[in-house]
Amino acid sequence: MDVDGTLTDGSVTLLSQSDGSALEIKNFDAHDGQGLTLAVTAGLHTGVITGRGSAALRRRCKELDITYVYEKQGHKIAAYEDVLREPASTNPRSPSSATTCRI
Repeated sequence: MDVDGTLTDGSVTLLSQSDGSALEIKNFDAHDGQGLTLAVTAGLHTGVITGRGSAALRRRCKELDITYVYEKQGHKIAAYEDVLREPASTNPRSPSSATTCRI
């Protein structure tokens, strides 16, 4: 799934730092987190594909035990197809065709 606007409220907050850099802040929805936790508990493999990179996203994915994390993906379909190409025999985390869909 995508991240901004799907796992988050869609906003990107940038906080200016004294050194001229900006700190990015993301707001994740707790309900989405609960749903993903239930999915993982049920044995489903979850994944995110996003065009941005974010330490906050990596932390949230680790907390939720998200299997596939693709950041800085200009071509999201290519990343999705990469996941689908992983054979279950060589990767026990490979998704089942019955539970994977492109929306």
